Order: sequence, then C-alpha cells, then structure tokens
Amino acid sequence: MSVILFSVSKKISNQNKNIAILLCAGSSERVKSFDKSIVDLNGNPIFYYSLEKLVNSKKIEDVIIVASKNNVRYIEEYVNDNNYKKVKIIEGSRERKYSVKNALDYISNQNPLNVIIHDSARPYFDEKNINNGLEVLNRFQCAVPLLKVVDTIKKINKDNVLSTVDRDKLYYSKTPQFFNFNKLYDLVLKNVDNKVYTDEIQLFEEYNIEVGIFDGNLNNHKITYENDLNELKNINIPLNFTGISADVHKLSLGEKLYLGGVQIPYEKGLLGHSDGDVVIHAICDAILGAAGKGDLGKYYPSSDNKWKGASSKLFLTETLDILEKEKKEIKNIDIQIILQEPKLFEYINIIEENICKLLKINQENINVKVTSTDGLGLIGSSNGIATLCAVNIIKKWLKYTTHTVKLIKRLLRKI
Repeated sequence: MSVILFSVSKKISNQNKNIAILLCAGSSERVKSFDKSIVDLNGNPIFYYSLEKLVNSKKIEDVIIVASKNNVRYIEEYVNDNNYKKVKIIEGSRERKYSVKNALDYISNQNPLNVIIHDSARPYFDEKNINNGLEVLNRFQCAVPLLKVVDTIKKINKDNVLSTVDRDKLYYSKTPQFFNFNKLYDLVLKNVDNKVYTDEIQLFEEYNIEVGIFDGNLNNHKITYENDLNELKNINIPLNFTGISADVHKLSLGEKLYLGGVQIPYEKGLLGHSDGDVVIHAICDAILGAAGKGDLGKYYPSSDNKWKGASSKLFLTETLDILEKEKKEIKNIDIQIILQEPKLFEYINIIEENICKLLKINQENINVKVTSTDGLGLIGSSNGIATLCAVNIIKKWLKYTTHTVKLIKRLLRKI
C-alpha cells in the first residue's frame, strides 16, 4: 500500500527519540452520519484535542498524522494554517493495522527509540498519560493505559443471557499506547497480513511479551457511536494554556512612571533599559510563557540598543504578533501591581482600559488589582514597584477554511 506524504515541517532528523502516531484514518463504520476524526466537538475538530497535547508535549519530538483519503486535505490545510512545527501527514487505510504499518514504514529509517500510538477518537487524554506511559516503557517493551471495568458483564448467545462474567480481572484498554519501535515494527511486519488484531498490544500478548500497564484517564472516552459524541460535549475540558510572571523595577527621581502604558503623575519613575513599564513587562512575560515561547529577555534583551528608552507598548505589540503566529488568543488576564507609592485607586480603570485596547480584549476579560507590602522591603520604602501576572490563552479554531466550505456544501447537497 503506497503512502502519500504531505510535508508540513522540516524533515525528521535521524536520532533516537519519541515519535507519536495519531490515527485519523478510520472508516467510522459505526458512525454513519459523520467522519469522527474531523467532526466538531465544542468548536474544534476531534483530532485537534489530541494533536495539541502531542505537539506541545516536551517528551515527543515529532507527530505523524495518519489521515484517510477523504480527510487528508482538510487535515493538511488545518495543520498548515495553525503552523504546527513538528507534524507530518501520511495517508492511511480503512483498517487500523495498515494505517499503523504505513506510519511505521515512513519513520523506519529515522530510528526512533519509542513510538506512541493514539486514536484521534479519544480526545481527552492528558500529559500525565504521556509521562506515565514513557516511564513504564523504561521497564517494558510496551505499555498500555487501563481502566477497571465497574459494570456487571454478561455473556450471551443470540437470545438470552448465558452467565455473568467475573469482572475482577477485566479492564478497558485505552490509548495512547507506548512501544519500543524496533520490537513493534518487527511484530507488525510479521503479522499485519495474516492476523486480526484490534490494537498492537495484542501482538505482544500473542508472543508472550510482558506488557506494562498504568492507570488510564477516566474522561478519555472513545467516540464509537453518535451518542458518544453527545456525551463528550458535556465534558468540559478546555484546552487552555496558562502563563505566570513577575517583574520588579527600581524607582528613581527624574524618571517618568509608566504602568500599563499609562503615564502616572509622580516624582519618581521606574528605571529600565526601556521605559521600565513593569506592568507591560509582566504581561509580555506571562503571554510568552503561556505560548511556550520563552521570556521577555529572549526577544527584547537589555543588551540590544534597539529597545533603549523604547515604549514597552512596542513589546506588547510584538508579543501579540508572536501569539497570533501561534494561532492563539488571550482568554483572560489577572494583574497584581505591588507598590507603596503612588496611590493608584483613581488610575485602575484607566490602566485596565488601556491594556484592553493594547491587547484587543474586552474589559470583562481583565482584572487589575493593587496591593502594598505594608512598608516592608524595597517596595515598602517606595523604592520599587513589582507586578505579578497570570494569563490564560486558548488555541484559535479556523472555522471556515476552503476545505471546510467544500464539506459543508457537500453535506447540504445530501439534505
């Protein structure tokens, strides 16, 4: 079976590493009304939830998406538009085992250490699953997340119940599943054409290779039937990214005082390579942290004369450009200004409004508060001002790509 490759990042380097395979090529035979890999779930396609976690995991170097012939262009467009850096897309098969083989064939010359296989129809796993799976994989050649069966299980024939099954040793098998690449690839090549198996763990079982286990995620339900999607919509697990930061600057006579881009009348101002706006500096740092893009010093170093005496509002503009390139946007932001003097009560709303304008967010999404240190330390002696900031950002969803419009038109013709 040929593999069609859609390149959306630089070629995978040849080294030992962890590569994730995200399966999006299933036939969805038990869900007749939609393709469960790309169907909308709370404003995003199903595969988005898994892809975000795999791409943002520091334990995973590359992600291979195995797409169906029908959805490969849609997924390719989505990946390109969202600027995912470590993703490759290949075409798979209606059968899971051949989709996995296609992915293993593609990465075989890269010599990965481990492979992580995940079904896109299970959108709600988390980073803990990845960490636990890789930890167990240090001791075994494969590892699978399990959940204990809690329901009473009946064995039946066509018309009636035969017996009740002992559930004490029954567990649900979940994904992502973890494998030593060389061992998995060897077993797949030997068995893909002559054995029926529903996951690759089954091959290890049949060859009496010990399988490592760890606790699965209770919320990581699989979409098998249409009603499963409705149940998942009621699980509120948003994909948020949080950043926190702290900044402090010394007050000095003869300097202008800027807080949140607003000039505050006072005899002292904040020292800094730029205008010393401690509020904007903290905001930028928190945004960069939430986006996983480093910190303020990485982009606006004090060693660069370009920023000497510059308005910190320029930092914020460029930081928002970085966020935009990541296809992320601010959901809410909380700012704590810590100072003894000057008193800011009459300026809080002005600072909030200005930050909203700079960040292009509504005022309901921001909170600015002020406290003192009750005379303690540098700040308490009115010789400095500090700011703490926490920001929550979310991934944007590109709602109306060209391929999406085509899909909508196709569906409308069927109505």
